[in-house]
Amino acid sequence: MTWHKGLIGLLFLVSFTAWSQNRDLDSLKRWVNASTGRGRVVALLELSWEERFANADTARDHALAALALAVKGRYRDLEAEALNHIGVTHEAQGNYSEALAYEQKALAIRREL
Repeated sequence: MTWHKGLIGLLFLVSFTAWSQNRDLDSLKRWVNASTGRGRVVALLELSWEERFANADTARDHALAALALAVKGRYRDLEAEALNHIGVTHEAQGNYSEALAYEQKALAIRREL
């Protein structure tokens, strides 16, 4: 009988964690939509980071959007961060050569800065 209570507790924890993560993603999406300039880039990077393992393709899309805005705004530090995020999404999918290429670009900018 006690294993049932443990199973119910585990299911509750999993459900609560999923609900919490969805709420966090919704908050980040609202932040992206409400932001401009450097703040929008930061918000896109946060959203990308939160989704990197659960949905690498979507996370990469957010990081690519952040990269484009960072280049346009000349935010070199955020450009490096976006390149790193793109690399991490490739790494999460096992695309190690692509991951390394993006992460080396990020490293080059960081060294420059």
